[in-house]
Amino acid sequence: MDLPINGLGYLHSDNPDSAEEQAQELIDSNAGTITWRVEVLEDGEAVASEGIDLGVSVVTHELVSVQEFKLDPLQESVYSFATLVGCFSLLLIIPLMVYFSAMYKAKRDERVRMETPEAES
Repeated sequence: MDLPINGLGYLHSDNPDSAEEQAQELIDSNAGTITWRVEVLEDGEAVASEGIDLGVSVVTHELVSVQEFKLDPLQESVYSFATLVGCFSLLLIIPLMVYFSAMYKAKRDERVRMETPEAES
């Protein structure tokens, strides 16, 4: 079946009327009954059904509404800016921290080397 089980779906159309027609056609074309037969076997023999519980899910589809999908430009702009800041922080801050840590260590090692008196032979 092409229909979503949770009831939320989408399709592309030029106008709301044709979208509603397409949605109804999709539901009508997928109408059907699926029956499963469950048999529990043990060593090739059918097991008695006492103590065996089966769960059943019944799914029906009915067209409730057709709405045009819209994006909120302000919210999308905020998300885009947050993503941009996050990416730049990962690409700039972490390498700069590594660079400045290495420079600090090099300067400290040089200072220790300069303060250590040379051994006379």
